[in-house]
Amino acid sequence: MKKVILSAVLLSGVMISAVAYADDQKNAETTINSEVTAGTDELSFESSNIDFGKQALSPDVKFAPHNIAYTVTDNTGAPAGFSISAKVKDEDEKRILMVNDVTLSTNEAVVYTTKTSENGVNTGAFAANLEYRGLSQLKKYTSTIEWNVSPRARQDIAE
Repeated sequence: MKKVILSAVLLSGVMISAVAYADDQKNAETTINSEVTAGTDELSFESSNIDFGKQALSPDVKFAPHNIAYTVTDNTGAPAGFSISAKVKDEDEKRILMVNDVTLSTNEAVVYTTKTSENGVNTGAFAANLEYRGLSQLKKYTSTIEWNVSPRARQDIAE
């Protein structure tokens, strides 16, 4: 932008005028800072209730396998991906509950691990098997699985 300053002076009948120009442009800088930090892993399931159905009482009651569909939204930026672990919240010595061939107990155990970094939405399903051994009473049995998703540590990756 040009600014023009025009001045005129009348001296002894002679008009003297001068034009002064301001600098055309002054440069200015603005520094913009931002940082992207690790988000969280979020785990959800297609259904919060899995019904294995009914079976007749016998020494070994096996239910048909079920798939448990899950979605993990991984926004951690962790280069090693994530792991999902599970445990049952109640003890039952007659129950055998397996997820992805891992027998669940009241101790947390890893049931799934990504092989690479998969930031964003990840979907899949766990194979679940339920069996009771040595039952002697007729009743409705209920168990609760507690799930946990967490970023994998770099050293967990097998080369």
